[in-house]
This record gives sequence, C-alpha cells and structure tokens, in this order.
Amino acid sequence: MSTDKYAPGMMVMGVDEFDDLFFITQCFLEIKNRNKVPDLGNKILSQLQKIAYTGHRLWYSGRYGFIGTLAIRIIVEEWKEHPAILDWIKDFILSNAESGLRSVAIIEFVKTWKDDSEILLILKKYARLDSDWILQRIALIELARGWKEDSETLPCLQKYAKSDACKYSVRSELLEEIAKVWTDEPWLFNFLFDRAVNDPFERPHLLNLKEDLGLNPRVTALKALLTHYYNYPKTLELLRDRATNDPDEQLREWAQEQLKMQNGKLKEEEA
Repeated sequence: MSTDKYAPGMMVMGVDEFDDLFFITQCFLEIKNRNKVPDLGNKILSQLQKIAYTGHRLWYSGRYGFIGTLAIRIIVEEWKEHPAILDWIKDFILSNAESGLRSVAIIEFVKTWKDDSEILLILKKYARLDSDWILQRIALIELARGWKEDSETLPCLQKYAKSDACKYSVRSELLEEIAKVWTDEPWLFNFLFDRAVNDPFERPHLLNLKEDLGLNPRVTALKALLTHYYNYPKTLELLRDRATNDPDEQLREWAQEQLKMQNGKLKEEEA
C-alpha cells in the first residue's frame, strides 16, 4: 500500500530528513501479512507517534509531504484496530502537542470514531478555547457538520460567529457553515443581515489580494444573503449600502460588481 493517499499534496521546498522512516513505512504497509513482523510494525508505530508529539504541522518532506499530518493519518488508518490507538488519539488531542497536528487528529478522530462517547465533549471543550484559534476552528466546524441536532451546537456557533474574541477567518467560516446547515430556518436572514453590517472586521494590510476577500465575515454574510435571499428587497438595499459605506475597500468593490450583475439579471427578466 502506498503512503501517497495520506499526503496533503501541496508541494513546497523542504528537507527530507524523515524520508527513510516513511520509505520503511511504505514498504511495511505493502506487506500482506504484517502479523509476521510485529516488532517492525511496533517500531514504526512508535516512531510515527514520536513525530506527532514532537513535530510541527509545517515540517515538510519534499518526497512525502507534510510529515506530521502524514504520520497521524497513517497511524489512524493503518492501526485503528490496534487496542491502544483510540486512547492514544484521545490523549494526543488533549496533550500539549502542536495545535495544527492536534487539529488533524481531531479530524481523523471524528472520521474514524464518530460514535465514540467522548468525542462530543472534546469538541465542545475546544470550541470554547479562545486562546487557540486553530483548535477552536476545527472543533466548531466539526460541530456544525456532524452535531446539528445537539441542543448546544447552534447557540455555540452563533456565539462565536459574533464574538470579537474569535479570529475573523473562523467567524467567516462559521457564517458559511451556519448558512449551509440551517438554510431553511426563519431566523437566518436577520442573523446574516446583522453580521453583514456589524461584524468588526478590519482588513490587515497584508490581506489585499483578491483571494483574501472572503476572510472578511461581512463578505461571507453578504454572499449567503445573495445565495439564499437574492429576491428579498432588503438584500439588494443592503448590497447597495455596503457598496458605498462599508469600511473595507475590497468589499465595496466586490459589492459594486455584484450590483452590476443584479441589475443585468433584472434587465433580462424585464425583457
């Protein structure tokens, strides 16, 4: 079995000091009956776990990709039947290891053991962790996608989508998820309208590229309004207002483009 399916696939320059371990791992995974070489499997597992605990999400091998992410994905996928791995992944998530790698572990935990009784408690714990936006982001997103019916999920998401303490990029993602998951709820229009006007985002000087537009939660809220409530008079009124009065220049330019598109649609309908 190849390790290729575990790699994120993003290519950047980096050192290849871990290539030997991943080459050995790849060879081991191709063995049909791994029970014949248990010592080798245990040594490889131990080394992969060491990488997870001591590594950083940006450590990179030019041949195999981001090594911390790769190590965690291999551990979960290839050793998920190991009697100690479920407890290991829980301990790792709750450890002081690097936040980016723990967020990868949360994703793999949810994907592989979604029915585990502790998973919801762990997600709720990190959803409230204002001091670490990386872990908070993944916990909130996983709650939105997998635990819509839990009575605490929506109030939690709404709280942090409106919280100044929550990183602007996380607020933006939360608004997108809320609009996607709770599309038919009667309160959604007013909630998005409020965020399109009142989110406190101020664009940092370095975020001036076109692809950075969506980091502004007000843009995300406006996009959701145009997607789900394009025929509401208040949506068009708000778009006109933001095209002139929003403090974010990128948002104003985007809103002006959207107004041109909306006017073109109206002319086509009249014709």
